[in-house]
Amino acid sequence: MSDNVITLTELNDQYNLPSNISIDSDKFGGYLENIKHLQRLPFSKADICYGDDLWDFSGYSQLNIAKSELRFNFSNVPEAFRDDLKNYVLAKILENKLKIQSIHSAMLSISQFFQYAESRHVYAVEDITKGIVKDYLQLCRNTKSLSGVRIAKTNIKSFYIQYDINIKDITTPGLMDLFEYDDHRAFKALKEQNRTKNIPDGYFNRLKTAIYTVINDDNVPVHIRAAACIYVILMQTGLRIGEILGLYSDSLKTTTIFTGEEAYYIEYRTWKREHMNNLATIAKTAANKEAKDAFDRLVELHKDKREALNLPYLYMGSDRYPTEDKFPLCSEDFKEDAFDLMIYLHENGLLETVDLSADTYPDIHVFKVRHRYIKGANGTKTPIITLSFPDTQQFRFHCCSELYNKGVPLEYIKRFMSHLTTEMVRYHIYPEKSPQENMEFSVSVLKGIITGETPILGGDKGLTKSILKFIESNNLSVEKDLETISKNLALKIPIRQKAGGVCIKSSQLRDCRVDGQTNEFYCAYGVCPNIVHFYYMADITYRHCKELAEVIGVNRIREQQYYNSQGKNMSKADRNIYPKQIQKNINMLYSLATKKLDPEITDLKRALREQGLEKVFYAHPELKDIVENLDTIEEELKVWKTLR
Repeated sequence: MSDNVITLTELNDQYNLPSNISIDSDKFGGYLENIKHLQRLPFSKADICYGDDLWDFSGYSQLNIAKSELRFNFSNVPEAFRDDLKNYVLAKILENKLKIQSIHSAMLSISQFFQYAESRHVYAVEDITKGIVKDYLQLCRNTKSLSGVRIAKTNIKSFYIQYDINIKDITTPGLMDLFEYDDHRAFKALKEQNRTKNIPDGYFNRLKTAIYTVINDDNVPVHIRAAACIYVILMQTGLRIGEILGLYSDSLKTTTIFTGEEAYYIEYRTWKREHMNNLATIAKTAANKEAKDAFDRLVELHKDKREALNLPYLYMGSDRYPTEDKFPLCSEDFKEDAFDLMIYLHENGLLETVDLSADTYPDIHVFKVRHRYIKGANGTKTPIITLSFPDTQQFRFHCCSELYNKGVPLEYIKRFMSHLTTEMVRYHIYPEKSPQENMEFSVSVLKGIITGETPILGGDKGLTKSILKFIESNNLSVEKDLETISKNLALKIPIRQKAGGVCIKSSQLRDCRVDGQTNEFYCAYGVCPNIVHFYYMADITYRHCKELAEVIGVNRIREQQYYNSQGKNMSKADRNIYPKQIQKNINMLYSLATKKLDPEITDLKRALREQGLEKVFYAHPELKDIVENLDTIEEELKVWKTLR
């Protein structure tokens, strides 16, 4: 019987899977039982016993994953379910599809479920009823966030699937239906609400100045200056902190670009973009002068420690990491060095970070700390409760947003940031304050609304009321401050030009949900619920009405010709083909005439009375034919309004 050697890159290990064993089969359950009997886990390097309550893989991985996520502690799992959870974890590791962090997270989640089952006096997986699962998920809804409920459902479902395939079929009717996700819209809204905040430009510049002050001061301790260099690389590249901590001292490369000039880039290892295969691969990102200088400075600052430990890593941490087994550092390790840096900035008056009020920097992350102190002049120590400074992820959001707002295409940002999808890139972007695609058009629209020369027709969604409230609350005068009012409002209200109207709900980054293939119908015929319109759009609306009326007339002729050609042999379905299509066009014409053209013509007549023919024609020369044929158009309008 030959063996298949499976490499577990993430754990820097491998194992032999017998050729007659498939992970997704009941035979695999027997394989797990055999491992339990032999006691030793089947890895070539890791000397771990099945019966141990702690499966510690932290000494085997060469990736800078947090050590806590490489230690599976089963001591808190109810004893009745402990082996079941061990089998699940072992199966997921051997399957070699999920990242080790995901398996660790799933273990903790499933453990909570088993603790609940034990509290209900259940001591075997087979005895957990559908009602108990339902009650637990309801408890999650009452005590966790919407995201927490989804995590619980995902992981418990994963356990049941694995148990069914490898051990025993225990899914009762309707059980798997319990794991369907709740309201997707609510989850998306929560996700948007809780996503990492961007770093305000003003704060970003202050932090940057403080960090450079530290880097350029030779009297500052080496580990403080080195941590500051990491922040410069974070600021300039947007790389994940784990990717930066995994850089080698020779990861900075030089190339010659098309102009003949030298340019720099960083080669780094990433595992985020490698979807579910525990593999770290080489990626590249551009390095500007600031990133290069910080990189070179780090090479020098940690040269001695790098040589003493005979390690290749760019960042070698503070004295709290004295041995080679600590490297490469993970994000949790670096956080301790970051605390040192931020306390130094505060103590030296470079940037306030210690125990700040919630409204000082509302968009900046707040870290709770322990065993950290501010030293007083007389030797006293004041405990620090919190430190306020950007989470490393915030620099990634800031970098993505900066690139986007400078006009860099999303596809390039995706590659630059090693994102799996363009949607993930969008998630990391905060567009510039202005939501306008065409600022000149938007300002002109707002001027007409503000002065009352072109009141909104259609449902304005409270826009007019909001504009008046803005003017009143800011003590502005329309006569004196029209330009200021219009420009300020244009920075707050997204306005997007559409055929036959104006959309007031779209934004610069995300397209209108009814755009794309439906644009021709929704926007061209003015039935989108977010479209507002004005009297000066009457020429477009009238043209659409005429086109629809002509289509109806042509279809009536074709209908009669079709009936004549078919004679008496037509089925009922055949007879309904043209009437149905004609009725759809009639309904559309009626809606367009009553909801758009009629109010536009009425308001056009008002504008002519109040402003005069010359002013209206000067502002909107396209209305000349409409005004000159107003009587004829109103007669047509009367006919179209009687259709149904």
